[in-house]
Amino acid sequence: MNKLREILRLKLRSQLSIRAIQRLLKISLGAVQKIVSRAKALDLTWEKVQLLDEPQLMCLLYPAKESIPTGLFKLPDWKEVRLELCRKGMTKYLLWEEYADANTDNYYSYSRYCRLYKTWIQKKKTFDATSA
Repeated sequence: MNKLREILRLKLRSQLSIRAIQRLLKISLGAVQKIVSRAKALDLTWEKVQLLDEPQLMCLLYPAKESIPTGLFKLPDWKEVRLELCRKGMTKYLLWEEYADANTDNYYSYSRYCRLYKTWIQKKKTFDATSA
């Protein structure tokens, strides 16, 4: 973000409010809030920010996430999911929450879970149609 240093200067040195920075730089309020809160969590001062170049500042505020290859995520038992969805009051979201709780660090996002389930259903329908 090109305006990263400017956001920090306006907040840490000039003591402007988040809304004032947002209006001045014409960027989203959420973006300003994230940067300011990360800087606060890191106990950054304007003096510390001045000592860092742009890449160092980016790495400090946006550390690289440790990614897990998707092949390592545990797939749910889609047959069981389909059976559970037949129960009254059961939703995909509730089943996804159970799946996420059971696989704390190793689970698909809800949207990906839904896409995978939809793909499984479509494959099952295709298989059922060809075998009938």
